[in-house]
Amino acid sequence: MIYVIRHGETDLNKIDIMQGGGTNPPLNKLGHKQAKNRGEKLQNLGIKKIYSSDLVRTRQTTAEINKFLNLPVEYNELLRETHYGIMEGKPGSIINADPKLRAICDAIDNGNDDAHFENGESRNMSAKRFLDFIKTIDNKEETILIVSHGGILRNYLKVFGKFDVKIANCCGASFDLDKNLYPINISLIGKPRE
Repeated sequence: MIYVIRHGETDLNKIDIMQGGGTNPPLNKLGHKQAKNRGEKLQNLGIKKIYSSDLVRTRQTTAEINKFLNLPVEYNELLRETHYGIMEGKPGSIINADPKLRAICDAIDNGNDDAHFENGESRNMSAKRFLDFIKTIDNKEETILIVSHGGILRNYLKVFGKFDVKIANCCGASFDLDKNLYPINISLIGKPRE
């Protein structure tokens, strides 16, 4: 079984700034509390190892969760958030003011998994990167925890599991892997993001 949790809240989450793999803010006070609460809920699930994105927000989330699990942690840049290219660090609200940016978002929303912002990653690109990470896990039968990001998890689940959901802070999904290392038996952890 694999459990994947999105990091806790950052101040940039609160003000709708696009933070992908090229933006590296810390958790805020609520984000630390969310991570602590999630750690309490994960402590009796038989998890044997933690893998985490190497960005600050995921490292801090992992540290809070691991106060309850006391497990070895391996950090990996393959688990970083989808890179949003020219939109990194910018408010999402500017998309509606720019027809070119709006067209990219509309294409993504309408199922074009290859569409992306200039210098950024598409859904297919970040989903494949997550799959590439899954391939590196030594014992795929072991129950593990991955602490990562909402966008890359959503992309992996959508592209390879045909399961599309927005992930809220410190929420996520659990799943098994089929022979292709695609997610099956997917269950949400926490509530989806609106």
